[in-house]
Amino acid sequence: QHRRVTANDARWTSDVTMRASFARRQSRSRASDAPSAQSVRELNHQLDREPSPADAKPVTVDPRDVLAHAARSTSDSDASASDADDGATSDPIDYDEPLLAQLERLGDAYDAWVTRARLGATSTRLFRNPALEALSKTHWSVVPVFWMPVIAYVLYCGYVKVIEDGRSGAFAAAVFVASARGAWPTFEYIIHRFVFHAKRRRERRWAIWNQLHYLFHGCHHKHPQELLRLVFPLTVSVPVGYAAARACSAVFASGYAEFAAAGFQFGYLTYDMTHYAVHGNLFGLGDHALKRRRVKHLRHHYDDHTSGFGVTSSALDAVCGTLPRTH
Repeated sequence: QHRRVTANDARWTSDVTMRASFARRQSRSRASDAPSAQSVRELNHQLDREPSPADAKPVTVDPRDVLAHAARSTSDSDASASDADDGATSDPIDYDEPLLAQLERLGDAYDAWVTRARLGATSTRLFRNPALEALSKTHWSVVPVFWMPVIAYVLYCGYVKVIEDGRSGAFAAAVFVASARGAWPTFEYIIHRFVFHAKRRRERRWAIWNQLHYLFHGCHHKHPQELLRLVFPLTVSVPVGYAAARACSAVFASGYAEFAAAGFQFGYLTYDMTHYAVHGNLFGLGDHALKRRRVKHLRHHYDDHTSGFGVTSSALDAVCGTLPRTH
């Protein structure tokens, strides 16, 4: 639904202008990755209609129009090759073939290539093997359907042990909250910044690393709106959840360890649902309750991938100086 905004409407400007600016920059990047010239012209025409702050004259605009233009640009990318104005060579990747096997062609250019997003929700193939390809995709509903019963069971086991031993239920609850709101966001930030966005020396840019990076995170940066790769598959989340439970058992006494493990797993569940909501606009949350978080995270993808590493919390971004720019 359209809504009326003015040129001083910061919420609309922060969401639309950033992605429109990205689309303009993309029109000067490699031909196969660039949005179509027609799509960029339509975006520019829309922005040209925006009044100056002095006029403050309202216009009828839907911020999601930008995403609609961006989605069309992907299918038009081949046709727009002749419109690219920088004369860059074509992308060596054939997007109609499995991508993982082709990454070795990029060599040292992989880092620059993977952070140059292809707009739109197009589905890309990673593996030629259909079973592996299926395992690399996960519908968002799989995450709560699997993890909510697991978390409930772990909490029940911990509760029984705490009650039987006559220990503090309030402390157990505090352990759960601390793990969900402290341990998980810290783990999320560290993995996202120092593993997925690690700066590697040239001699360490092995082909196998590029393939692993693309499998776990790079594919999401290259195709940020690919809906079936917005949450982690169970082949990744279950081993991580199990390892977290074992680590909690080594740190906490029996009973409290279950509450800590359940808190960490609940933090992960919150992360995946938040991440899907800000990209896929689940139940409209990306336009309402999670509007600010959506804008911050999309800046990480479309504006500056060296900032905005927190998804469920921006606290560590603030502490470490990696908050996204506000302009």
